[in-house]
Amino acid sequence: MKRSIQQNGDLKPIVEAIKKLQNRKPANNRQLADKNVSIEALYRYIRTKLPEVFRTTPYVIVKPETKKTIVAGINVIVAADVIVRFEADGKTRLGAVKIHCAKKAFNYQQSLDVATILFKYLSEIKAKDEVVDPNLCFSLDIFGERIVSAPVHIQEALERIEKNCVEIQNIADNL
Repeated sequence: MKRSIQQNGDLKPIVEAIKKLQNRKPANNRQLADKNVSIEALYRYIRTKLPEVFRTTPYVIVKPETKKTIVAGINVIVAADVIVRFEADGKTRLGAVKIHCAKKAFNYQQSLDVATILFKYLSEIKAKDEVVDPNLCFSLDIFGERIVSAPVHIQEALERIEKNCVEIQNIADNL
């Protein structure tokens, strides 16, 4: 899925992965279940409609050295699956995708939190002349069949996440 997004939504890597999985001979029931879930996830990805820019706009894949942000004193690892840089409307823009591929889907708030953290992270690592597009910082939940972007008015979402991090820090301090 990551490779597909890196290639403007090209489905060839997905089709190849499905064929490879279909030809795999599982040694036990657990491997058979994993194989079936993986194939199901790939078919669900095929049905997903990525935002237009990820399908039609040429972009460059960004691989920053820093992979964390700090929220209320807590180091948050940002494991974006794909970070892109592209030109639009005369500006250099950044966007990021985090793929959640587990049978237990995220709820809307969890997806929104992921997208918000992606936005915060990109805002910290961007160059001065770059713009982070909240609509292109999103959580892609394969089994939840949902794409959730960071909110355009992000301050309230950031404050809620910060409040949760303060609570986590307080619990950790009292252990």
